[in-house]
Amino acid sequence: MNDKKANQNNSSSEIAQQSSRASGLAVARALDRVAEVLKLEVSSKDAKFWGQILASCPSEMIERAFGEWLRNTEYRRLPLRREILTVISAYEGEARQRAVEVSAKVQRREENAARERGEMVGVAEVMKTFKELLNTKAMSTGTAESSQCERHRKISVQRSATPPDGATR
Repeated sequence: MNDKKANQNNSSSEIAQQSSRASGLAVARALDRVAEVLKLEVSSKDAKFWGQILASCPSEMIERAFGEWLRNTEYRRLPLRREILTVISAYEGEARQRAVEVSAKVQRREENAARERGEMVGVAEVMKTFKELLNTKAMSTGTAESSQCERHRKISVQRSATPPDGATR
């Protein structure tokens, strides 16, 4: 039994040495925990395999994924690659969703602060203000244009009513 425990520690220390990243240490800790709980032996080949697959994953996700797998497993074996990656994908999706929610909350807070300062925020507000300005300008110039159009109409009516020089009706 002591040889088995020594072999587990050796494979974990190998992966921790091979990867100076935090993910390598997380994989080593996770595999040690799986081996301890399920009373399995983790080979250096297994440790290297998991270290390569999860090298780019954050250590927190690695430990959570192995922990969740360990709580839900019915088997006395190391996890399959897809089992761990499925759990990690779910965590990544949740993390992305939280990041989007936080970003939206920050953006709303910034927009509200800008509105309180009297600034226009967003395309919709700019377009609304632009339309209001156009309508206001059309209203203020609309009466002048109408009277000008009316004058032109009167002049053209008068011209059509009077014959040109030398013409008889």
